[in-house]
Amino acid sequence: MWSRAVNLLICKNLDSESFINAFQIHIYDYGYPEKVLSDAGSSIVSSLNIIKTFLNSTDVNNYLKEKNIKTLSYLTCPPNSSYLGSIVESLVKQVKNMVYSSISKNVLSYDQFYLLLREINMLINKRPIAFQPLLNNENIDKSVPSIISPEILLKGYEVPSLIIAPHLHVSESVTDDPDWIPINEQSDQKRLVTIYKKYQKVKNKLHSLYHDEFLTNLRELSTNRPDKYKSKSHIKLAVDDIVSIKQEFSKPYFYPIGIVTNIRENDLGEVVEVSIKKSNGEIIQRHVTNLILLKKASAL
Repeated sequence: MWSRAVNLLICKNLDSESFINAFQIHIYDYGYPEKVLSDAGSSIVSSLNIIKTFLNSTDVNNYLKEKNIKTLSYLTCPPNSSYLGSIVESLVKQVKNMVYSSISKNVLSYDQFYLLLREINMLINKRPIAFQPLLNNENIDKSVPSIISPEILLKGYEVPSLIIAPHLHVSESVTDDPDWIPINEQSDQKRLVTIYKKYQKVKNKLHSLYHDEFLTNLRELSTNRPDKYKSKSHIKLAVDDIVSIKQEFSKPYFYPIGIVTNIRENDLGEVVEVSIKKSNGEIIQRHVTNLILLKKASAL
């Protein structure tokens, strides 16, 4: 959330097993998290419930306390509030754009697709999310990076991600001719170049997309809306308030009415999510932006 970094992992299925395995690999790379925020996807919610039940067992809980490790907590976005995950969804859109635009109709093997995905992961974490101030100041420290990227925020420096294998290197000699093979190469290298010819073509598109479109658009997005980070006020709801519940494709006078039974606040003391009891007794959760305050409890 604070670095805008991504970690792309391949899941072969959309079940709990695949998610938990990927989450475990993420913890191997970045450590045990204190808090997890997610959407309300069924496989994610069920997987996190499995993890939380295990972590809350007596033995595990005692171990965490002994090591002074906080118990993992997780929050999901309320129903009908997918826009709350806009930060994540914007990153998903960027990743999909890079994957689809570079691969196009080419079919890669699993190993080549995994390699490409890791390169996309590397490139997207090198994207500029902010620029150093005073760039036209001649006295500025030249060792300071001109841009701030997720990679620099995570590691504190720019990682030299070099191509170390000749068959993975893309040069101007790459051609679409299916019979083209570079001359004066050893047999093993020639074999690898032949196997990875399609991968090189895809990778060439990826780099072109990143530098010509992706990077340029990010620079524009970082400067074209100076007020987009201004804080927004929320309705200060309280228990027993009567509210109208917004529904998509429905006129306001058809909105159902309910009474607030519980509230959830953020770190700033703002009410962001509430539990509502409808007239039929059903209890639902909604974000405050999906509600219209009809009458305060103090006015009842």
